[in-house]
Amino acid sequence: MNQTVWTTSRAIQIVGAALVCVGGCREGVHAPAKPKSIVLRVAAASDLRAALPVVIEAFQAESGIKVEPTYGASGQFAEQIKQGAPFDLFLSADRSYVDNLVESNRVRKDSAREYATGPLVLVVREELAAEIKTLDDLTKPIVRKIAIANPRVAPYGRAAKQALTRAKVWDRVVDKIVEGESVRHALQFVESANADAAIVALAIADVPRVRIISIDPSLHAPIVQSLGIVADSKNLAEAESFAKFLVGREGRDRLARFGFKPPPDR
Repeated sequence: MNQTVWTTSRAIQIVGAALVCVGGCREGVHAPAKPKSIVLRVAAASDLRAALPVVIEAFQAESGIKVEPTYGASGQFAEQIKQGAPFDLFLSADRSYVDNLVESNRVRKDSAREYATGPLVLVVREELAAEIKTLDDLTKPIVRKIAIANPRVAPYGRAAKQALTRAKVWDRVVDKIVEGESVRHALQFVESANADAAIVALAIADVPRVRIISIDPSLHAPIVQSLGIVADSKNLAEAESFAKFLVGREGRDRLARFGFKPPPDR
């Protein structure tokens, strides 16, 4: 009888120890690692700095996919992607940069598409609003500095120079021009009072202590924004999902809140 009791007790101990070891107590035994959550890395034009977070918030809530944007000049991002920068998606302020990356096989050809048209505006310091109402007013002595984005790498900078040239103002104000690294940087010159006016994207112009003045769109080529999925992305399906969201109704409705217009019909 005693032998039977001991045997039963011992069996219970052995089974209990085995169950604990199944939980991973034994050296060298580990629970399966959880799959890492995906982070979609997006290179985004600076004019998206206000609008894109709104789009991302809605997309993340719907998909559960985390999106991490980096903002800057489209031309600079294009060069970085050519050099292998680890982005998944490129949101350019100009289609030409995406097309160039497609030609060099750095962006997937079947992913390239237009997602918006960005209006160009003149912003002036609030205290000068009575004096500056048109591009021609930028020639007045009261205007010391005019900020634009670098035309060599920023589509809005290129459009700004084109608008000033077509308005027959460029040659008269060229000595006043200061260049920012991006359209957002150009706006910061006015915000910090280091420039009296700037020509920037409408999408980022709604800041304190400035007046926004429309620019005739016929003075510059349309700023048609385009996107593309980076060919080396390890998150192709997720990048495509976000791209579809951005160009779809939900994405465009949110972009419209910041002044973006739909891309032209082709």
